[in-house]
Formats: sequence, C-alpha cells, structure tokens
Amino acid sequence: LKAFKSWYYTVDLMTKTQLLRSYQANSSSYTSAFLSPLETTVGVGMDYKKGLNKGNISVNISPLSYRYLYVSERLMLASRYGIKAGKRSLQEFGSKIVVNSSWNIYKNIRWTSHVDAFTSYEKVYANWENTFDFSITKYLTTKIFLHGRFDDGVKRNGDWGYFQFK
Repeated sequence: LKAFKSWYYTVDLMTKTQLLRSYQANSSSYTSAFLSPLETTVGVGMDYKKGLNKGNISVNISPLSYRYLYVSERLMLASRYGIKAGKRSLQEFGSKIVVNSSWNIYKNIRWTSHVDAFTSYEKVYANWENTFDFSITKYLTTKIFLHGRFDDGVKRNGDWGYFQFK
C-alpha cells in the first residue's frame, strides 16, 4: 500500500533453504542439507523505492520482525547454526532491513546488489550478495559473484571472525 511519495507499507516474507547436502572437504560428513537449515523471516514495516538515472534502489525497513530457524536432519547440525543443543529450532524477534539495488555502470556492465540483515538486539545476521553482469557480445555474457555473510550467533573463526565470503 502506498503511504506517500516513494514510501509504501509492507509485509515482507523470506524463506531460504538448500536442496542438496553440502559436505566437508574430503569427508562423508555433511554440514547442511535440505531443510537443514530452513530460515524464515517475516516483517512489517515500510519500503522506499526510487528509480535512478542508471538504475534503481529499494530499501525495506521492518522494525517488527520474526525469524524462525529450523534443522530437520541431524541434531549435530543445529549447533552449527546457533540453535541450542537438543533443539531443532530457534525463534527470535527483532528488526530487519533489506536493500536491493541495480546500477548500469556502462552499457554492457550491470551491478546488482542485495543486502538483508536481521538483528535480535543480541545477535546480527547479514548477507550481502553482489552480481556483476558483463555482456561481451550478443551471444557471450559472464557473471561474477561476490557474497559476504556476517553472523555473530555462531562460533567465531580465528582468522575471519564472524565473516564468511564466497
């Protein structure tokens, strides 16, 4: 629903999981699987949308948000995602922000960015996905991806802290 000018009232729902198992290097033990984890967030707030000269931006701010995290397979995977031992799920209330933008850098180069962050005021979870599209010819294109993640709800990595990059 339109509130005024470029602002809209919104209800935001996002659900994420993966289809196939992910294994540790040179091992038969897996670190994630279908519905392990399943992450769902629901938020109520405002969305700002603006068309720019060479792109666009959307900023969704949800000060009232709910996050549900579920692990269906082995309970040992639960602690990997910040769920207490012996439990399969985690429920949190907090705030969420989602920023989507795209920018035509040059006639054949496009940058698309997606940031989503949730805080329960005790922990912060943030994902930043960047995609660079290069149109080399009419038949040949390439994409470069850079995905960053911050999660201070899991065990700290000695080298990178709470950051992960792909």
